[in-house]
Amino acid sequence: MDGDDPDLGFTASLLAHALKYEGLSDKQARYADRIVDRLTALYRRGHLASQIDSAGDGQPEGLADAQIAGHA
Repeated sequence: MDGDDPDLGFTASLLAHALKYEGLSDKQARYADRIVDRLTALYRRGHLASQIDSAGDGQPEGLADAQIAGHA
């Protein structure tokens, strides 16, 4: 998921709602589950913006090591 992803704004609003109201509605939770599933699949394939090879060694980064400013 990067800045061009059409789900980014809605994902951010889901997170904000969950924090403000301490949870999500059933409908929101189902949509959030689909987003998590999609992000997990993208991560496993190494396709997240946060997995860009910033070290220059040809290896994708793990989420814990990635420089993710501006990307999800």
